[in-house]
Amino acid sequence: IESKLKLATEVRDSIEIVHTQEYQNFLKAYFPPFQTILNETKPQTEENAEHKLRNVILEILNRLPANPVEVLRPYVSDLIKLSMRVLNNDNEENAHICLRIIFDLHKNFRPTLEKEVQPFLDFVCESNTSKFLPLMVDTISMMGPNQSQVPSSLKATYADFKSAQVKTVSFLTYLLRSFADHIRPHQDKISGSVVELLRTCPDSVSIRKDLLVSTRHVMATDFRQGFFKYVDILLQEEVDGRTLLRRIMEAFVSKFGTLRRVIPKLIEVIKEGKESSKEGSKEETKADGSKTGSKLKRTETLSKTSTGLLQRLDSRVGVRAGAPPDAQGFVSAGSKTEESKETVGSDKAQTGKKDEKNKCSALYLMAGQEPTKEVSDCKQLLKILILGMKQLVWSLTNLNVVIPPQQGQMPPQRISGMKGLTLEETKLTSRLLTSGVACLSLFTESGDAEDIFENFGSVMVIMEPRNFLDIVNLKMPQLFDAMVETPALTKIIAVLLSESRASMHIADVLITYLVGHKLNELYTPESPQAVLVLRLFHLLFSALNKYHDLEIPIRPHVLPLMEACLKGLSQAQDTSSVIRIFRYIFRSFYHTKLESLYREFLPLLPETLKTFLVMLDGPYTTAVHDPILELCLRIPVRLSNLLPHMPRLMGPLVRALKASHNQELVVLGLCTLEHWVDTLYAEFLDPNMGMVHTDLLLALWALLRPASSPGSPAIAMKSMQILGKLGGVNRSFLKNPLTLECKDNPEHGLRLILTFEPSTSFLVPLDRCIQLARATLDKTGDAHHRKQSLRFLQ
Repeated sequence: IESKLKLATEVRDSIEIVHTQEYQNFLKAYFPPFQTILNETKPQTEENAEHKLRNVILEILNRLPANPVEVLRPYVSDLIKLSMRVLNNDNEENAHICLRIIFDLHKNFRPTLEKEVQPFLDFVCESNTSKFLPLMVDTISMMGPNQSQVPSSLKATYADFKSAQVKTVSFLTYLLRSFADHIRPHQDKISGSVVELLRTCPDSVSIRKDLLVSTRHVMATDFRQGFFKYVDILLQEEVDGRTLLRRIMEAFVSKFGTLRRVIPKLIEVIKEGKESSKEGSKEETKADGSKTGSKLKRTETLSKTSTGLLQRLDSRVGVRAGAPPDAQGFVSAGSKTEESKETVGSDKAQTGKKDEKNKCSALYLMAGQEPTKEVSDCKQLLKILILGMKQLVWSLTNLNVVIPPQQGQMPPQRISGMKGLTLEETKLTSRLLTSGVACLSLFTESGDAEDIFENFGSVMVIMEPRNFLDIVNLKMPQLFDAMVETPALTKIIAVLLSESRASMHIADVLITYLVGHKLNELYTPESPQAVLVLRLFHLLFSALNKYHDLEIPIRPHVLPLMEACLKGLSQAQDTSSVIRIFRYIFRSFYHTKLESLYREFLPLLPETLKTFLVMLDGPYTTAVHDPILELCLRIPVRLSNLLPHMPRLMGPLVRALKASHNQELVVLGLCTLEHWVDTLYAEFLDPNMGMVHTDLLLALWALLRPASSPGSPAIAMKSMQILGKLGGVNRSFLKNPLTLECKDNPEHGLRLILTFEPSTSFLVPLDRCIQLARATLDKTGDAHHRKQSLRFLQ
């Protein structure tokens, strides 16, 4: 031992070697013998050579540097296990050194040592649980003064006091997993303290979050039985009109994102508590009728409790008339906060203070945090509320349907004939819709906006159809106004239209509202209302392409919608919005090919075609002509109904084929012509080409020469296919004289310019040729020359 102690002391005195490149060799040479000595020698309770040897070795291990980490990493696991062994068995002096080793290792190698955390915490708790547990229980039970009576100068101190109590509760809930038997005698006292803390805890996000995390853990264990004695109190109205149970639920919803797990647990607590408190009651066992009545009463109580929670949620999110602060106030404050970043001077500072005050007031939070932090907290709370509302609305929808049977009882009995919300719940949910939409404006520029809008829409989707229709019909005007102010909110409508369960109902409400109240907005295309109407119609008819069942709510509105649009084409100064509505309708009907929608449009076919042709002949720009040409070629009726109008459609078809600036329009023209050629007999089609026969064939021949645009080769190929299907008709235009460009009054006489590829041009003086032909006719010479001269002049 003496010799080992001497060698270990020398190594300790020359420990600087670990800071050189020899560190790795040092560990390879010395760590195994150090480990062997600490494992084989016994801990000592007195000062002797063996104690000094263990102490010196532990000091060496404590001085091992963590950097470079790759050198020490292979020994970390063995080192911390060795330190834990010594910590559990050795004297206090060596144990202190082991604690320093353990702390340093966890600080520098945390991910590697996750499995070693629990043994260390178990050691700490085993050493102090019996001593400190009563003190911790007494600490969280301290009442303290009433929060309303605390002077302003002591508000921070009061918050620190409650924060210390909450931290103590957090540590107690951690001990539940390993020391349940030690804590069980204090179960009732802990439960009462938690309830009291939920009532008196200051409105601080961090403090409430810690408290509610702890409460959730308690309710997930058998220790929730400690809350049973408080069930009757929680279900009774207090003086201020709020039940304590609502306060607990509200706290969970408004401050922490566990509503989906909390509500089932709280309801389970209520049920178990009520059953526990009623055990042995004679009234419960007299007859089956009394049992059913008790169940009805209990379910009614739960329904009222859930409804009360819904009302409290609405008051947190939405606008409660005459009861500031409200969430809309916070939204405006949040927007001002964002704008204040771009301002300078004293106005910026004043605006920041005012916004912060408004935000804190709206959220019931303590002032003093950074404005951006408050905005972030508000967003997080709104996410929590929306996720919680999905679970809550589902629970309310399905609550009063069937009572699950209990062991030894009669089969399930139906309380209500159908699922869904009550009238009171429907009114509350409708208020949440408008208020929630106002709050969602905070997320319009966030990366997670898609998710939050989808979650909000799903709250409406899970309702019964009758409740959904009642709510959306009631609040559609407010929802429209909110979307005008925040266009990104149209994503909610997109979500509802994309859900098969809700698409038909929202489509019915949407098209009824737009056709009945908002078509006049299209006359002013630049207005935000017109832009929104166009967006909503686009979403609606795009959804029809996905869900053909939407023809049922859309069909009754086709005729009035088309009539209003035709009226707009003739009356509006700017027809761009009306034309876009036509395009949405025609494209949707063109792709879905639903016979019922075709029949609805058929009575308007003559008037519609006449209006389009008049606009094509009018003094409009290409921006108007091109969409009108598209509409002429997409008229949503069967081809058999178009046959009487075929000659009038040939002109728009030729103009579409010649629209070289718009490849999409050219492709549509080619597809339309090909469909006509494939479907109609040549004996019918050729005469209907009429006056445009030559122009149509020339347009097809012109498309055979690919341009530089990407789609030109495909267009040329399609043109070749159509010319092939036309057969000999494709060359018939060569028998007729072509229309050439000319000047009515040529200043240099008659000249003909012939151009051959690639760019060689020849000038032919026609006036001289005419003189030569006339001279030849005047002569009495060769009859052949005279005949050719006459043909030339003709």
